[in-house]
Amino acid sequence: MSTDPLLSCDFSSLNQMLANATATGANVTDIVKRCENVCSLAWGTGNPDLSGIGVNISYILQAVLVFLVGPVMCVIWKLGQKGYIPMKATAEEAFEDIRNSFMHVNSQFSISVAIAAAVRVRGDSASFFETAFLSPLVIMQFLTVVTISFSVAAMPTKLANTKRVVLSATYCLLDGLLLLHFQQRLGRRKDSWIILEQLIHSCEAYGPLSPQFYDQDQQFRTSRNFGLGFGFGLPLGIFLVAGAVRQSKRLKRLVHSVFGRLDTVLAWIFEEAFGHALVTLALLLGVIVLLVKMESRRDHMRSLTGQSFVDDEWGFGQVIAICLWTPFIFQAFYSILRCLVPDSVRKLYEEYSQPASQLPPPVIPPVSIQMESAMSSQSVIHEDIQLHENDGGIALLNRRVGTV
Repeated sequence: MSTDPLLSCDFSSLNQMLANATATGANVTDIVKRCENVCSLAWGTGNPDLSGIGVNISYILQAVLVFLVGPVMCVIWKLGQKGYIPMKATAEEAFEDIRNSFMHVNSQFSISVAIAAAVRVRGDSASFFETAFLSPLVIMQFLTVVTISFSVAAMPTKLANTKRVVLSATYCLLDGLLLLHFQQRLGRRKDSWIILEQLIHSCEAYGPLSPQFYDQDQQFRTSRNFGLGFGFGLPLGIFLVAGAVRQSKRLKRLVHSVFGRLDTVLAWIFEEAFGHALVTLALLLGVIVLLVKMESRRDHMRSLTGQSFVDDEWGFGQVIAICLWTPFIFQAFYSILRCLVPDSVRKLYEEYSQPASQLPPPVIPPVSIQMESAMSSQSVIHEDIQLHENDGGIALLNRRVGTV
């Protein structure tokens, strides 16, 4: 009996099989034909923490909320600003509350997902299905953050401030860095990358679930060459164009004319033609495409694994994932209902619910004392002060006022 695990198909993990294949130079295609469990071992049976049924519903809810808070709210806001629909001051405050709350909730959720994805693929511990599912998921989360950040900038109000803009930019930067880190973790050394490509091509049934690994050495050389070319070429190109424009008056007038018209067109698009809503809608289309890709890969994995697919099992974490959006949904409903309440009813409610310490002090009318000769001759004020001691030794002051 052979002790070689590649011949006996006796290996407990994919990393063990890949390490042995790399060390011995074995043909992965032959190993896949001989060992039936290689493909199932490589792709796994799912991960409920990242692609479970509850988390999957949470991703769908997120996409729906991004659509409502992004393009829909931008269109309603623009119609209200142009006077096509009436918009009260309370509606502006409600829009502000909903938008800011969702920006924080969505960004924190997206960053948490990106961190979990980066940690999962670290150390080559993730299965091929997890990697293939997480790749569009991380990009989708980044697009949701950018969409909401753009909608925040599209609807300026009197409550807008620098803090909100800085937070929005910080969320985008953090999520973008996590996305780059995740993509970096997909790189493999050339020998490992060749074996992984052979394994992916050998398991034809899992073709739609193939992760996009790449040769990190070749990618590094390509990125280095691009960075050097861009770093030297861009300043040189700007210098040459600026020099040509400065020397040629006709070219200078042409550049001013082109940029002037471009500025006018962009201003018209964003001020008159609902440009912000169009941009957020375009970003949302990317979110929908990635979500559909995730769902199709999940369905394909279910069809391959059958009863062993663990992502359809409900658990504590699945319920928590759905309930993450519950506080924001209730707050949004409250803000919308508050806009629909008439101003008279709202003011009456605010006055009734105002604490006693915040109520205005009672108005005491001034007392005018008129010294009339007739009253002063007939009225005499007597004031007797009597001090008594009670059983506890407390002095009491009794004041008696009488009229003669």
